[in-house]
Amino acid sequence: MSDTTLPCSYVLRVSFDADQLGNQLVWAITDAQPDEPNAFQRTGWAAGGLQFEQGDTLGFEVVGYGNPTTFAGFSITDATLITLPAPYVRPLFSPSPFDCDQATFDLDDFNPTSCVVAQDLKICSARSPEILPVVEPQGIWKFSFVVTLQVLRVDGGVETRGFNFDPMIAVGKDWP
Repeated sequence: MSDTTLPCSYVLRVSFDADQLGNQLVWAITDAQPDEPNAFQRTGWAAGGLQFEQGDTLGFEVVGYGNPTTFAGFSITDATLITLPAPYVRPLFSPSPFDCDQATFDLDDFNPTSCVVAQDLKICSARSPEILPVVEPQGIWKFSFVVTLQVLRVDGGVETRGFNFDPMIAVGKDWP
């Protein structure tokens, strides 16, 4: 991180629809503070990925959408963040930008789900109290988030579902 760049706080917000057929999460990176830059890269070599600086932090939120007449909410069974260093870049990087010694992070302690109904859509969300700091000064990693949850139905039914996403993540500005 340069002397003029202050660390930023981000929240990874992933979402699903209770009735979707696939298992891909829709995701967005949001700023914890409105005046901070966004880590999502729309252009350049990291387009479609996330770019952080050492000292930035990342929090996590899962949001479920559904028809209020059928969707009662959801509960998270487990959530795992997986990072792998890019195999095609030298020098080799640590297993994760968030920890020099591990590549997986269990994020199972999400707060209980809260729900609202807006515009004929039930929206439920759960936030993890876990905040991961970016400890590495530079590197490129594959970044995956996998969540298993129970979709709760108004009629008492429960569906166990697994969802994921996997963009690229980079730390530092000196790439490629």
